[in-house]
Amino acid sequence: MKPLVRVTLFCLLSLTAYAVTPQGAIVQHFVVNGKEVKVTVLNQSNQPINEYTVRIEMTLTDGSQTFEEETEDVGPRGRNLLAHESVEKTYQLGSEASVVKPRVVVVIYGNGTAEAEKQATLDQILSVRQKAVRDLKLTPEEQKTYLNVRRLP
Repeated sequence: MKPLVRVTLFCLLSLTAYAVTPQGAIVQHFVVNGKEVKVTVLNQSNQPINEYTVRIEMTLTDGSQTFEEETEDVGPRGRNLLAHESVEKTYQLGSEASVVKPRVVVVIYGNGTAEAEKQATLDQILSVRQKAVRDLKLTPEEQKTYLNVRRLP
C-alpha cells in the first residue's frame, strides 16, 4: 500500500472512531490524585444538558484494565449544565491506576435529544429514568421530555 493511501485510510478510520463520541460535552480537564479523579466537563453545545455519563478507563498498577461509568442526571427540574458552561466532579476510582482516561460517552439535552457512543448505554439510562418517574411525580409534559429521548444521528 502506498504511504499516501495508508495515511488517508488512517485519517478516515480516526475520524470514524471520533464521530461516535458525543460532541456536545467533553472532558476539558482532569487531575488524578491517588484513588480519585477530578474531572471538568464542558458543555460545548448550544443546548442545555440535563444528563451526561463519564466513562473512566483505567490501567491499574498491576497492568490490568478496567473502567467505571458515572452518570450525572439533574432531572427535568434540576439546574441544567448550560451552553458553554463547565462543571467539576470528583469520582472515586476504587484502586490506584497508572493510566486514567475519562471521556463523555452519553449526553442528554434539555430538549429531549441525545448523543451516545452506544445505544445500549443510552437504553440503560432511559430504563433508570422510567423507574424514577413515579418517585419524581412529574407532570405529563415533564415526563414527555424526560422519557421520550431520541438519539441524534
